[in-house]
Amino acid sequence: MDATLIAPYAIPVAFGRRPHPRETADINAATGSVVDLGETPFLLTAAHVMEAALVRMRESRSHLMLGPVELQLDSHTVEIDPARDLATARLTPKERDTLEADGFYIVRPFAWPPPAPAAGSAVVLAGYPGPWRLQLSWDELDFRSFVILALVHEVWSLGDGNLIVKYARVDHVSRSGHIGRG
Repeated sequence: MDATLIAPYAIPVAFGRRPHPRETADINAATGSVVDLGETPFLLTAAHVMEAALVRMRESRSHLMLGPVELQLDSHTVEIDPARDLATARLTPKERDTLEADGFYIVRPFAWPPPAPAAGSAVVLAGYPGPWRLQLSWDELDFRSFVILALVHEVWSLGDGNLIVKYARVDHVSRSGHIGRG
């Protein structure tokens, strides 16, 4: 399996104050994926990311971007599971369609939650690390990403849906996710 086929599932998330020409950018960055189970599509990201985003959204001039899509989030559209460090936010079909039109892929699993990984399964690790972010101009950011494709060697169940997975790296690619005037 080629990691370049997986990279478009990692969508940059950026939140904070709207850019201003006379201010330094004050933006947080993270990674998310969009999952569509045939009803309401949703953003899947880390709980610590969503918690920080909800706090930042209360600041004046703040906004949240998922790739090219500006999201309006509040506690009614967001579910957070701090124990698993997972969060979801409901999206509209139009927001999902805009992401697809911009080249991002939507996860459409056969079952949810997905089954536990088995030995030999492919695992993808992806992200947009903050230190790799480039501020091109006062209103334009370039997000550099990584995608690592790995194979599962062993899986240990800790009960209650928690797993430990030992894996080995197979492939790695980098991609740029652009937010701004582009």
